[in-house]
Amino acid sequence: YYDPIIFSTVNVTLESYSITDIQINYLINKFFTVNLRSENIFDKKYFEMAGYNSRGRGFYLKARFSF
Repeated sequence: YYDPIIFSTVNVTLESYSITDIQINYLINKFFTVNLRSENIFDKKYFEMAGYNSRGRGFYLKARFSF
């Protein structure tokens, strides 16, 4: 990453990580579908890039109606 204090780039080795996501889709009838998704369900702290925090746990609900 770029270190603004020394005005140079610095090589950094990040720790390995694994996160758990889950998604459930439920077809209520031929017109209506519900989707529940969770990301990082154990709220693991990790870094994809040095100096930036990762996203925490997230829950998403989607309802879809089509005709």
